[in-house]
Amino acid sequence: MFHANGDQLGYDVALSGDANTMAVGAYDADFVGATNAGLVRLYSRDGMDWNVFQQINGPDVYYGRFGWSLNLSHDGSTLAVGARYCAAYIYS
Repeated sequence: MFHANGDQLGYDVALSGDANTMAVGAYDADFVGATNAGLVRLYSRDGMDWNVFQQINGPDVYYGRFGWSLNLSHDGSTLAVGARYCAAYIYS
């Protein structure tokens, strides 16, 4: 999965404490009707490889910049996602 230049993929990255889950933000990713809405991709580790297992698209908010900041719980089961302009989202 690739994104266009300027999506800022990797601007923020979070790694779980057990080092098996990684979240990668792309806060400038565009969607139909939502410029710079943003997204977060979740990866799981399999030996030396990292595989995408989920993508969370930001809300359809113009310049919402979902994925500006990220944090994962120790076991990777809870994800906190910050958007640049005063919004935070929690996923379990």
